[in-house]
Amino acid sequence: MNNQSHTKKQLPHEIISLFPRPVYKTNIQRKFTKQEYDEFASIITKDLDERASNQFKRITTDKYLLKRKSLSAIRSFIEQHLNEFCFSSNLLGMNKTKISCNITTSWLNLFEPRAFNPEHNHRNSILSGVLYIRCLELPDNKLDGINFHGNGTEDFYSSSEMFHHIDLPITHTTKFSATSFRIPVDVGDLILFPSTLRHSVDLNETTDQTRISMSFNTFAFGELGDGDTSEVILKQGKL
Repeated sequence: MNNQSHTKKQLPHEIISLFPRPVYKTNIQRKFTKQEYDEFASIITKDLDERASNQFKRITTDKYLLKRKSLSAIRSFIEQHLNEFCFSSNLLGMNKTKISCNITTSWLNLFEPRAFNPEHNHRNSILSGVLYIRCLELPDNKLDGINFHGNGTEDFYSSSEMFHHIDLPITHTTKFSATSFRIPVDVGDLILFPSTLRHSVDLNETTDQTRISMSFNTFAFGELGDGDTSEVILKQGKL
């Protein structure tokens, strides 16, 4: 009897990642200045909507905060990384000679105790982003975070318990089979993502902390298309 152990030969194959949706993460790598904190405090004091009982969070009534001179350094930081994401990294295949990606709306979010944000995406936008100004201090040194979700119930993985039930011994959750991902965030983190990508924010279960973030949308301006019948030329007006 041959006692020699046999190892299973791996079959030749390749994994092709179809239709990936990249999410970009960086950090401002500095503390917010006193001028910036003073502006945030002023906005929170004077410019927040009144949260009704059916609202999940509070946001500013001014939806163009990044036009403020006091926040110009933050805007420059965001624009630098938008440019990297859109053009320099070659992740999105956008043509810098024909189009630009510009910030449109921008606003503050306040997540007081018991506040959260349900799963949603952003309309009338190409890329969206979030800059974290204050994060929650969670137990066991766990970082605050943002959740990104798959396509919904029509997606094969989300409709089959085989792939996302972590107790099943036959498999484990991977980036191909997971129906959602949580990205941990800290103060100063900037997250950029396609505006169609659905996302949510967990319930603030603390009793005395408030999460503060700045969200924004973008849109493309310039020559869209290659001179065919689908061509659209969009000139940026006053936002």
